Amino acid sequence: MTKDSQRIRIASALVFVGLGVEGFTLRWSHPTAFFVFAGIGGLLLLLGVLVFLSTLLGGANRLS
Repeated sequence: MTKDSQRIRIASALVFVGLGVEGFTLRWSHPTAFFVFAGIGGLLLLLGVLVFLSTLLGGANRLS
């Protein structure tokens, strides 16, 4: 397994867990649910996207 494929797997796991947290909080009827949805779920999604994009951009720099 290459370093890039490992980073893409980590990014997909972060996005998957973030979506799971957000899906869980959609059924949770408590005022704290919004903070968990936006804070933890949104942060995990953002981290996953950033890791994915940095992997793509880092791969482009190594090829040239």
